[in-house]
Amino acid sequence: MRNLLRNNGAKERAKSRTRKLSIKEGSAYSISDGFGIKYITPYALAMNASNSQIGLLSSIPTLLGNISQIYTTKLMEKYPRNQILFIGAMLQAFMWLPVLGVGIFFFFFNSSNSFSIDLLILFYTMLVAFGSFISPAWNSLMKDIVTRNSGKYFGTRNRVCGLVALVSMLLASFLLDHGIYFSLIISNNAEKLL
Repeated sequence: MRNLLRNNGAKERAKSRTRKLSIKEGSAYSISDGFGIKYITPYALAMNASNSQIGLLSSIPTLLGNISQIYTTKLMEKYPRNQILFIGAMLQAFMWLPVLGVGIFFFFFNSSNSFSIDLLILFYTMLVAFGSFISPAWNSLMKDIVTRNSGKYFGTRNRVCGLVALVSMLLASFLLDHGIYFSLIISNNAEKLL
């Protein structure tokens, strides 16, 4: 009986730690969302994307992202959810490199406008698809972790993540408007705080 109680206590501590980590993970994703995903259309416009290319950039990633979720449920029957989450999140994170690389080639090496936008659509679609791909596994895992007071927990998590996303978007907008000058002021003040 004691072993059962000890195991239940250990499981509950692990779930509590995972819930706290989930808020941190959501905050990290909110930074990615605020600094990157929300600004993908202005990024494409800076590369002289046409209206039809902006339409494709807005629609194709969402469509393929939703379709990718169908395959996640099949993979969850064969592989552990945490493995699907890890691989999908790593692939999504690594997709930022080619998205940024397209802009570097466009702005610094004068690559073709049409080719650059096509690559941006491709890489951004993959980024969104990998993010959407892991959603069913994440939802299933969180259902097992948040067993009581799920409304309160997800309300808190969404508030924290929403605030982080808002601050990230504001910082990104200041960086875009004021460039390197603004980032130097922020880093100088951050050093004083430390």
